[in-house]
Amino acid sequence: MIGLVRRDVAYIYDLVEFDYEERSPVLVRSGLDRKLRLVGALPIGLRLIGNMHKHLGAPIPSRVDEDMFLKYARGGGQHAFVIYTVDPEDARAFTVRDGRVIEIGCEVRALEEDEELSSIRLRISLDVRACFPKSSSIFELKLLLANALCRELEKQVGLPKMCSGEEEISDVAKLVEAGLASVRSYMPVDVEASWSPGLFYRFYVDEGLGDKELIELVKKALGQDIDVVGQDVHEGIKFLRVQREDVHGGDRALEGPAEEGGDEGPPPPVPPDVLTSDMERLSSRRSDEEDRSRLWGRGPRGCRSRDIGQDGHKEDNNS
Repeated sequence: MIGLVRRDVAYIYDLVEFDYEERSPVLVRSGLDRKLRLVGALPIGLRLIGNMHKHLGAPIPSRVDEDMFLKYARGGGQHAFVIYTVDPEDARAFTVRDGRVIEIGCEVRALEEDEELSSIRLRISLDVRACFPKSSSIFELKLLLANALCRELEKQVGLPKMCSGEEEISDVAKLVEAGLASVRSYMPVDVEASWSPGLFYRFYVDEGLGDKELIELVKKALGQDIDVVGQDVHEGIKFLRVQREDVHGGDRALEGPAEEGGDEGPPPPVPPDVLTSDMERLSSRRSDEEDRSRLWGRGPRGCRSRDIGQDGHKEDNNS
């Protein structure tokens, strides 16, 4: 059953018979091929609500039916299932709530005018920024894009502005009359981090955002020690080049005393009772400890040890 759920009411607009893996007088098992192809072809707004099938006896779900209903429910979203009989003519609907199959109301009738579907086309221009290791293969890049493009579209579009020409459409009737509208996305801004070659951050902002507000937005995300050292616009994309105070080029060492998050300071003292034969092993261990202290003492944007987990990953909302 293809349809939608609106205000806790499921509306069905089409029925598609699935192919069968198994079919007998007492058991029918649907295949997956047509289901997967059908779901892939559904437009925005419509989805697979559930299924409808016939019983020879009363329209009451069997144990097999209930197991199938529960599998649908585990996939998330609201679902409805209809069981009907021909003689006598009867139909009953069911859904899953709190892990239990329950009966819900079922009404078989023609759709009212305001329940019928309207359809429009939306044209979206998508521009994204991707960063990946130089040694990546084209297959790895395709996997990266396949996993990330939907989220990137969500960030770029936000709450969509639908426009006809340069004018934003605010009335559904005008939108349907136009038939085709463009989705105006936020303005992309690429921010190049000069201290790490190849690293770009991508922001999406309102077109009317001023330079001062934009820089403040970047600082809120990357840290207040950010300075803008270059600006440009290329093919409609705003470009900023930024650097951190006291961080230059590929040298990622932070200047300043260790207690303030820097790398300066004397090496750890060697215990006086260490044997000469143990010095080489101690030196190697001390080097590991120094690297570890830098990790724990300074995270991205000057975060301290409480912001970094023991496995080396951030545990707060920064990234």
